[in-house]
Amino acid sequence: MSPEELALDDYVRRVGSTVASHAHRHLPYFHLLPNRSTINAFSLPGGPVYVGEGLLDLMTSEDEPASVLGHEIEHIDHYHCAERAQVEAKATQSETRGDWRSGADSAQCVEGRL
Repeated sequence: MSPEELALDDYVRRVGSTVASHAHRHLPYFHLLPNRSTINAFSLPGGPVYVGEGLLDLMTSEDEPASVLGHEIEHIDHYHCAERAQVEAKATQSETRGDWRSGADSAQCVEGRL
């Protein structure tokens, strides 16, 4: 990573650690920067949280990344992905027409795309 990317990574980890210290679950949250063209943030079940450098480029104050990171940490903290997978599994089990869209949604959740 370049010196600029290292500085951004450190900044995101610092802001993210401050926000994560208020979460109910005390899991290790890692706030990584995939690349500059990524204008998105997402979390995986149990962490980590990823923030694209492109999203950071659009932000003008520390409040903005704190808000985004807090949003993603809430998904982890409140087991949103696990809840979604459970709902989708029930829907798939009760489905009699063979429509497997629900299963695809669960797979996206596990892969961190929901």
